[in-house]
Amino acid sequence: MLGQLFSGLAIGSIYMLIALGFTLVLGIGNIVNLAHGSVVVTGMYTVYELNTKHNVQIYLAVIVAVVIGALLALVIYGLAIIPSFNRTNNTHRDQLVYTLLIMSLVTAIHQLLFTGELLSLSFEKRNAFIFLGVNIERPRLIAFIVAIIVTCALYIWLQFTTQGKLLRMTGKFTASSHAIGVPVSKVFLLLFVLGGALAGLAGGLLMTIEPVTPGNAFTVLIVALLVSIAGRLSFIGVGIAGLLYGIIQVVLNSKFDSHLATSLVFVAFLLVLSFERVFSSRSGRRLA
Repeated sequence: MLGQLFSGLAIGSIYMLIALGFTLVLGIGNIVNLAHGSVVVTGMYTVYELNTKHNVQIYLAVIVAVVIGALLALVIYGLAIIPSFNRTNNTHRDQLVYTLLIMSLVTAIHQLLFTGELLSLSFEKRNAFIFLGVNIERPRLIAFIVAIIVTCALYIWLQFTTQGKLLRMTGKFTASSHAIGVPVSKVFLLLFVLGGALAGLAGGLLMTIEPVTPGNAFTVLIVALLVSIAGRLSFIGVGIAGLLYGIIQVVLNSKFDSHLATSLVFVAFLLVLSFERVFSSRSGRRLA
């Protein structure tokens, strides 16, 4: 049981990173990016390609995946987000359409380059050590530690530094920020690139634990959406929801087929969100 708990925390910490990148962009910047899952999968393929074809040390390859994720986010921003800002109406609709098309394009590119084959790393995954009588695989431990450190550092930066406060305030009071001369477009670009870097990091770490196929982009996007919404687009809420999601998934994977387990987790989160929405709306009507 302790082994399942730690495995769930490890994978959940990566889901937390994925959802935080999505939450930063949507929650602060009010920007919808459905290509987020493709950036994560690009990070996974970056680590796989560098390690297996070019003998790059795995965690150095993860750093490269962070850079690739940021650069891909920059491209997505230029192709999909800037044009939506130039439209006076239906900004989110344009972002949904453009980023969904980009996700489809990136997935097709992954399909051409790597086929649909399930690919995984063969480095010392079984190099485990024992803690409290539990075998803990080193990649899972490293992924968990890195994800927690990055999440805490990001939280501290956003909450307690001048740059982080400026980022949050610009998203909350965009018109006022324009009026006092804040370079809003540059702030939103920084936010979007930061979300891409987090997606690249999450993908790189995920590659050390799980195999990858091009179709993972859609699954990752659903996870990002569910965890972000369950966490109410708040930093702490998303963190808790991500860890909980990972634990539930690992427990169900131990009892059911992996595809069925994933479907059950999706359904469980959707039901919880639906009930929460119904009860909150009823509560709101009573208060009204």
